[in-house]
Amino acid sequence: MTTPQRYIVKISNLTGANGIADYKGLNIDLNVAGSQVYPNDENVAYLFNTGAIPEHADIEIITEEEYLLAKQAHESKPRPATVESRVQQLEGIVMMAVMEGKL
Repeated sequence: MTTPQRYIVKISNLTGANGIADYKGLNIDLNVAGSQVYPNDENVAYLFNTGAIPEHADIEIITEEEYLLAKQAHESKPRPATVESRVQQLEGIVMMAVMEGKL
């Protein structure tokens, strides 16, 4: 059994003005699960794919080193607070105010 060819891809201009992701003809069913990196401050995606890569100005086959650098940069940035953590923080503030007799 032959292992399918894996490509590491960078897709630029991933989302349009409508906010919907456009994979530029790439078959996303062939993305390697868990490989996708979507940096918050960039309109790009980095991922592994095992299908044919369409020719498109916004699709670039990159090296594993480029992928790992992008992934590390993304993972090293602080994550935005989740709704749950915000609620928890507010609950703490309210409890402190109640205990101090301010509410």
